Amino acid sequence: MKKIYQKYCNDNQNPALGAYIIATFVKSFCSVNKCCPTIVDVFIILPIIIVESTRKLINGEHKIRKIKTLYKKIKETSTQKENLAMGLALSSIKNYKEFTMCSLIFALETKMIKFNHNYDIEINKYKEYNNVENMELIDIFEAAKILGYIYAKDYNVKQLISNLGGAI
Repeated sequence: MKKIYQKYCNDNQNPALGAYIIATFVKSFCSVNKCCPTIVDVFIILPIIIVESTRKLINGEHKIRKIKTLYKKIKETSTQKENLAMGLALSSIKNYKEFTMCSLIFALETKMIKFNHNYDIEINKYKEYNNVENMELIDIFEAAKILGYIYAKDYNVKQLISNLGGAI
């Protein structure tokens, strides 16, 4: 495990932040759904939360509370020329795969999360972020909570990938 950790962790990434985002998402997801999120879910949601423009769709004026609404807004955002920096949803997943892997390993190594007998992800040790001085981190963790909640209610990975693929 040490070798893979060294491969993916470098000065340009913050695996602790990613691990905390994953734990926040998993806790929120598990509070709504009896099943646990999978490793595939983590690879899909982490880029959505990390990329500021998609995070703003979740936390912003749209007050998104359904996954279908999020798909629609990502699609609209992806087609706006001034918002191409968002990266398209599936390309963001590809671009963040190493960061996601590193964050996942960090979360497992620090025992924030664990795999259950089906290799789904369960929350283990977790303390919510509560520093009110860093508004960007508050926004990140709020997006992780909201996305965990709505994703658990409308849980359908195939539909998610299909809809995000439509944004390309």
